[in-house]
This record gives sequence, structure tokens and C-alpha cells, in this order.
Amino acid sequence: MTVGTTTLEIERASVEQVEVEPGVTELTFTVEPDSTGDVTFSLLWRTAAGDAVAYWHPHSVHRSLGVEWTRPRITNALKWAPLGALHDTSGGNVETWALDEVVEPVHIQAGVEEETSRFLHRVKVEGVAPAEGPYVVRMRVDQRAVAYSDALHDVAQWWLASSDVPALPVPDLALVPVYSTWYSFHQRLEPAAVARQAELARELGCKVLIVDDGWMTTDAARGYAFTGDWQVEPSRLGDLAAQASVAAEAGGGYLLWIAPPFVGMESAAWERFQGKLLTTIERLRCGVLDPRYKDVRDHLVSTCVSLVRDYNLIGLKIDFVDTWPREDAPAAGPGADFARVEEAVDAFLASLTAELRAVRPDVLVEFRQNYIGPRMWRYANLFRAGDCPMDRVDNRVRTVDLRLLTPASAVQADMLMWDPSLPAEVAAEQVLAVLFAVPQISVLLDQVPADHLAMMRFWLAFVTEHRSTLFRGRIESPRPDLQHPLVRAHGSGTTIAAAYTDLVVTVRPSDQADLWVANATGRDDLVIEVLASAPVSLVGAQDCRGAAVDLPVGELTAGLHRLPVPRSGLLHLHRL
Repeated sequence: MTVGTTTLEIERASVEQVEVEPGVTELTFTVEPDSTGDVTFSLLWRTAAGDAVAYWHPHSVHRSLGVEWTRPRITNALKWAPLGALHDTSGGNVETWALDEVVEPVHIQAGVEEETSRFLHRVKVEGVAPAEGPYVVRMRVDQRAVAYSDALHDVAQWWLASSDVPALPVPDLALVPVYSTWYSFHQRLEPAAVARQAELARELGCKVLIVDDGWMTTDAARGYAFTGDWQVEPSRLGDLAAQASVAAEAGGGYLLWIAPPFVGMESAAWERFQGKLLTTIERLRCGVLDPRYKDVRDHLVSTCVSLVRDYNLIGLKIDFVDTWPREDAPAAGPGADFARVEEAVDAFLASLTAELRAVRPDVLVEFRQNYIGPRMWRYANLFRAGDCPMDRVDNRVRTVDLRLLTPASAVQADMLMWDPSLPAEVAAEQVLAVLFAVPQISVLLDQVPADHLAMMRFWLAFVTEHRSTLFRGRIESPRPDLQHPLVRAHGSGTTIAAAYTDLVVTVRPSDQADLWVANATGRDDLVIEVLASAPVSLVGAQDCRGAAVDLPVGELTAGLHRLPVPRSGLLHLHRL
């Protein structure tokens, strides 16, 4: 069958095809189980790639067209999401596709087919056992002449509309800057030092503090031998409830890191749950708990809920959830109430979410980038970029990608760190790299120069004031293949752009009246193009510490203008 420029080959399925709007087709596939009760469903399709330059998908930060014979990537409820978007050099959509199978494993191969010069997809779902009746899966194919970012946004809305459970609400505290202890302390937490950093962070605008790994043990060997009991070690945090209350009185709060899958060999829980492990990881000195047993899930839920309730926390940073799905998982043993690990994890997360919200309706739950698919939107409201310490390019790409795909949740950057001996302008580029996501500062604030503090104070105040536009506004980035060199976010009456390389920033009629441009080019100037159809006035500019720059204000004529905006500074324009 054909859909626009695409030809599809379908195995073992009947199909219903509906054009929901011009250029957008929805396909519904119905597959009868085989004699064993399982379902195997395969799709192969070829698309005329036209002038496509790259293929966007959430599995990688490196963009190219690729080749169709590469190793399949696998998505499931806890890993990535089943979609992809071909786009051209202007960021225009060539073809964007998505499945509504966001729980079961989907095997995906995609790339150029050498023999035909077309873009080929192979998608396979196998081993699914429907509870009753046939297996039904829907596919959305979008070939409209729109921006690929618009096509991705519409996929996200399609997933949200398809879900029988809404996304976890995003409270106001999800959108304020964060201080994290991870890169600044790692596991070597010390009560007075943590309290001091929390105090300094609040003065800079970081109302939320995440206490990462190390709070439950005196060990600092970077393994997980002491996970599993999840008891606060006083020598690491002192009176945690009292510190959390101080933060709450200042309008913020504390989150604790926790890794529910892990049970350490030095924990009391190690003996308790012998025989209920999916695997043992010797190099980390821990095992992975088997969530198919109800007592395992109950232990984990009660542990998480007790931490939030007993220590007056505003939420949890829940890590390593993606270690649960395993190809080498043993068969469920006697007493297990689920046959499949993925189903058990989903039951655990559903129960945990309900119990946490019963204690705190506005609870914050952070997940990491690997498990950001639409099924997870109901269980977390903070999605953080994967670990990329001090890599401002990687952090930028990861956060922008997350913003493109998760409109219903808050997106957080990986923790920010930098060399304190660098000029403030260079340090500021770590902050500007993640301008469109909630920043997490993770440097020792009493060991950086005063101008670094001034830089953070200025930029954190800016993102706090404009958080509605930056973190919730419609995001636009036309060149993901070039690692998002120019990004815009559009809010109510405000557009905020960031230039990450020396290029022309065009003021367009589609920009809002109030336009800010962050200079993350590494240079001391910005090139602005004013269109005759979109005249603007120059309001002013500031350096990275917030000091005003001496620029002639007033209307800019149509054409190109190279303006002396300092490195990591901010330009303010008004569209007339």
C-alpha cells in the first residue's frame, strides 16, 4: 500500500487507513495471535527522501541519515520512544512517523537503502501476548510541509490524547533553578558543607536542592554496595528534615536521589531478597531486584513514600529505572505475580505515583533521559538530560531534544559544572547551553570567583523571570543536524532566542513583540538581520553579569547589523 511518497509492506496484519488531515495519515493495524497466543507484527516501508539531510530520533544526539543495515534500536516503556523524523536543510518535515505502542519492545532499523536511494524503515513488534482478542496498534505518518519540530509536537499531542492516564502535573517548583550535590560533592557529602551550599544557592535563585548519591552511606567508592536499605546516614546530611524545612520556608525544598532497582551486597536487604534478583553486578557490588514479586514492589514503594513523608521532601530523583528490562532476565519464580518484568515495573511506578501523590499532591519526580517515552509521562514530571559533565554541546542537544518531545513535562539540564579559573564569560556558556531547560547548578559556590556568582545571579534571575517562555513555550530549532545552532522559544508576547555559533539572527514576523537574544557564539558581537516586514527597535544589551552595554538605542533599519553584544551577554529588541 502507499501513503503519499511512501510504500508499505505489512506482514500478518489487516490495515485501516484514514487521512486525518491533509498530509497526515493514521494507519490502524490489527493482528491475530498465532497458535501460541503471541503476536508478531512487522512493517517495512520506503520513503522518497527528497532533499532530506538528517533523521531525528530520541535515541542519539548525533544526527545523520544513516544506513538501513545498522543494528536495530529497541524502544519500550522504559527506553526511548517509537518515532523518527526525516527533515531537510531548513528543518522542514519530509516524513515523521510514530507508533502508539509505547509499552512493548519495538525493534527499529532506519536509514538509506543503497540499492534504491530511498529511506527504508523496518519496524517489528514480537512476542506480545494480548489479554484478549487481536492486537491493535496505530501508526501516524506526517508528510506535511511544516517544520519538523511542529510535526514532533503533534506526535506528542497524539500520544497524550491516546493515553487513558494524564501526564503527571507540573507544579511551579518544577520550573525554578536547581542546585545539585552530584558534581560538587559526589558521594562525599558533609552536613555543614551541604547546608552552606543550599544557603548560597537560594541566594542565587536555586530554590530546589537535589541531594544525590551518598546520603545513605559513609562509603565513597562510587559503587552501589550500600544501596537497598535507603536509611539516611546522619554523618552525611545531619538533620535532613530540619534542612528540608528551612528550604520549604524559603519557598523551595529538597529531593533525594534513589535507585530502586539496586540492592547492595552490604545492605540488610541483600539477604532479605536473595532469590528475588534479576541479576548480580559484581563490579558495582549490587544486585538488581526483581519487581515481579509483590513484596519487592511493596518494599520499594514504602521506602520511597517514607522518605518523602518523614523528611519533608518535595520529591525524589529516581534513577536507573532502565536497568530493569533485561534480555537475560530469568523466568519468574514461585510467588511472582507478573510473568514479564516490564509489566511489573509499570505496576510499581503506578503504585508509587499514587502513594506519593497521596502524601504530597504536588510531588516532584525526576527521571533520566533514557526513560522519557510517553508511558513515563504519567509517572514523572521532571525529565533530565543524560549525564554529560562539562559538555555544553551535548547538554544543549539533549535538552533541546527533550523539549521537542516532552511538552507536558518539565525538562532539566544535566548538572552544570565548570573550571572556576575560567573567565565568567566562558563559565556562562554552560548556563546558556541549557537556556531552554531548567538549569541544575553543581559547583561549590563558596569556591568560585565573585564574577561567577554575579553571572549566575544575572542569568538565573533571567530564566526565572522568563521561565514560562523558556521552559513551557513552543520551541523551534531548524537545524538539529548541526546540533541546534540557533534555538527559539515563543511565549505569550515574548520570543527568546539563543545563537550558539556565528550566524545571522533574523527577526521575523512570527517572533513575538518582545525579543531577547542570548549571545552564546563565543564572540563579542551578534549579527541581526532586520526585515522590512518586521522592523525592530534596539532596547539595550547587558553583559554576562547583567551590566548595561553602551549601545545606541532606537529603531534599526532594514538589513544586517553587527552589534557589540559581549560574549555570553543578552540583547533586547522590540518588534514594531
